[in-house]
Amino acid sequence: MKAFILTSILLALPFFTACSQAEKKNTINKQTVRSLDLDRYLGKWYEIARFDHPFERDMVGVTAEYSLCPDGKIRVLNSGYKPDFNGKFKTAEEKARERGYDTSKLIWVKQK
Repeated sequence: MKAFILTSILLALPFFTACSQAEKKNTINKQTVRSLDLDRYLGKWYEIARFDHPFERDMVGVTAEYSLCPDGKIRVLNSGYKPDFNGKFKTAEEKARERGYDTSKLIWVKQK
């Protein structure tokens, strides 16, 4: 679950660039973003591609919703249907915090 959230966050912003590069080089750009504008990142994100992760395996309609908590942490709500849109609706709620580095900003997710 941790890997899914971190990977989703790291790849969400440069996704379109990574896809165009992947077509040219047949590889995926896994480089983290240089800066993160958290206000632009908050909200609901709809999955259009994914790496295989246990929580979302065999799921459809997967979303990740990021919201700011009063304590400054980030609420992460992942959800989707399994095995199809007529199946069971599943959710997983996590907490994350922004962590800045010299070369990039990451959001680290901690399981509840």
